[in-house]
Amino acid sequence: MKQSGSSGLGKRVAETIPRVGRGIALGYFTFVLLALLLVSPWLDFSMKRERGAPNGLFLLAAVGMAILTGCAALWLRKGKLRGFLEQETTFRRVVVAGGLLLLAAQIVICYGGWFVAGWDLLRVAPSVDEIARGLPVSDITYYDVYPNNLFLTGLQGLLARCAAIVGITGKTYPITVLGSCICVAVSVCLSAVAAKHLVHSVWVGYACLLLGGGFVGLSPWVLVPYSDTYGMLCPALALCIYACMQDRPLKWFWVVVVCLVGTWIKPTALLFLVAVVLVHALLYLCGQKPLRLRWKGLALRAGAAALAGVLALGLKTGVSAAAGLAVDPEKALGMAHFAMMGLNRQSEGIWIAEDVVFSGGISTARERNRENWKVAAARIREMGPGGLGALAMRKTLNNYDDGTFTWAREGGFFGTIYGKLPALQKFYGIGSGQGSPAFLGIAQTLWLLILAGLVLGWLRQKPGLGECVLYVTLLGLSLFLTIFECRGRYLLLYAPYYVIGGVLGWRNLYQRLTRGRG
Repeated sequence: MKQSGSSGLGKRVAETIPRVGRGIALGYFTFVLLALLLVSPWLDFSMKRERGAPNGLFLLAAVGMAILTGCAALWLRKGKLRGFLEQETTFRRVVVAGGLLLLAAQIVICYGGWFVAGWDLLRVAPSVDEIARGLPVSDITYYDVYPNNLFLTGLQGLLARCAAIVGITGKTYPITVLGSCICVAVSVCLSAVAAKHLVHSVWVGYACLLLGGGFVGLSPWVLVPYSDTYGMLCPALALCIYACMQDRPLKWFWVVVVCLVGTWIKPTALLFLVAVVLVHALLYLCGQKPLRLRWKGLALRAGAAALAGVLALGLKTGVSAAAGLAVDPEKALGMAHFAMMGLNRQSEGIWIAEDVVFSGGISTARERNRENWKVAAARIREMGPGGLGALAMRKTLNNYDDGTFTWAREGGFFGTIYGKLPALQKFYGIGSGQGSPAFLGIAQTLWLLILAGLVLGWLRQKPGLGECVLYVTLLGLSLFLTIFECRGRYLLLYAPYYVIGGVLGWRNLYQRLTRGRG
């Protein structure tokens, strides 16, 4: 009897743990939404953008959009098409067709507005072109300082080499832009499939495909072939594998491989794997085995994960070697530098040249880390609890206040513009960096629709394990950007996750309102 009671207690604790993590995430996103509505209009911060209307009006527009979508969903679910649309075959065909249509729309955007970007792309793009032509990289000192772009540069260079094999030469930058479009379009489709499996509803999958296609797929960020768009594919694929594959060692092998490859492109891609390990490990230790493991099964999965790590590391080494990229690890800016930068009250935690100069002036990695931590500690003491809270608020607004993910707010964003459609360039603000009122309004409305949906997650009392992992991932990303360097663009990597969370929240409300109506 005592054993049974202990087992029952362990089960209750195990069931509570994921909900606690999700509840903390829900509390955080409630805070974010309230900050956008009540604080953003009155507080000046670095990434504040003038849109001509407060966030409250955009939220009202988002609610109106949700009502219309709910009415359309109710009509479809009661109409003659319901049986057809709920078939698995139909869903797959719609996802494939939707992905192809999205890619076609992205190609139109590229034709009309493509440009050579500045900032980091000004250093990466020439290196990619050199690798594509089989030449040694001349600007290797850049990668000494920022080795996080090493794998991406090698990957894009090898992609351009493959294009040359089939006769496409002299088009390195357009090829990398096309690669950006493909990564985003596939990510939207994968997230729709993952969402469908997370809650076993094709309607959620359709909604994620529609919202993800409009909000993420048609974002002008597809024109910037950088780690945000290329890296997006890995978290989306990892979530899809996690949601769709049966619990076998092979599943965990591929989840680890994909997350680690994503980490070589964008370090925050690792956060999904961290969330998965954290949630499942806590459940296992508390007595509820979500993987239904015995020790033999646990050993097999751990072995598969270890093999995946070796394979991913080998892939990273192989790509770097094939591209001819080798760097000096003593010159790299480490996590201590970005934590120091994240505590810079002057820049509100955003990139600032003075901090880069300070860190770059220190010759060894060990000494640099030590000095960075000293400055970080001094900044904490100088600000005190009140100052840290004020900085956290400003960083939150810098991350979340702009539904365009701070489009065109990087230094020297636009280089040469080659697009052929002036109307499209004016709509997205290509060249000016402002964006038309229509573009800014649509993006902000969709963003507030998503954030409000995340908050509506409170309506679901018994979420699935996958939903909890998704929320914990987004919470981890938010905490990471609160501690380290922040920027709205850094949310883009997990934009499909935000879309899924938003759709699930509005689905909760829809189910509450339509309960008992058939």
